[in-house]
Amino acid sequence: MRQTTMPILSSLCALALGCASHPATQPPLQVLLGGATDDGLAFVDWSGCPPAKIVHGVQGGQHVWGSVRIHGLVGPRARIRVSLFHIDGAPVEPGGTEISPKPDPSDYKGPDGQGGWQEEVGFPIFIEGPCVLASQKLTARATVFDDETGGNGQASGCIQPFLDPAFLEWNCAAK
Repeated sequence: MRQTTMPILSSLCALALGCASHPATQPPLQVLLGGATDDGLAFVDWSGCPPAKIVHGVQGGQHVWGSVRIHGLVGPRARIRVSLFHIDGAPVEPGGTEISPKPDPSDYKGPDGQGGWQEEVGFPIFIEGPCVLASQKLTARATVFDDETGGNGQASGCIQPFLDPAFLEWNCAAK
């Protein structure tokens, strides 16, 4: 008798523990993709393909400011990846930016008036070749991964990067 009940009890125990160890299916995260004001402190909506200023960093690189708003993020461990692409789908070098959300998220009301949205504002999305990219339309894509639940969400938008006219004249003129 002992030989027949032990495998059954072991199977039932494994089944019960296995069910308890898997998180419940989470709904997809809601993600809004945008840029930031020139100072990198406030969210700018990227719907409608707005202009996005190319910023020249202190270390000589160039970037546009990126921002995301996220609803439904459960755990403190998450990753945000934002990449830019040419209209034909080719990636804009150097290939994207990945950040982790701040541990102390902001809480604001989203487009539907509901609270609980987290906002990550003013992170650099690096680009190479600003003279070539200026005034082109680029596709931006953001993916947020919730490492606690396995959930994710995506958003995309369109931007038209532009350069300060003085930089354009000084650095991009044919020589």
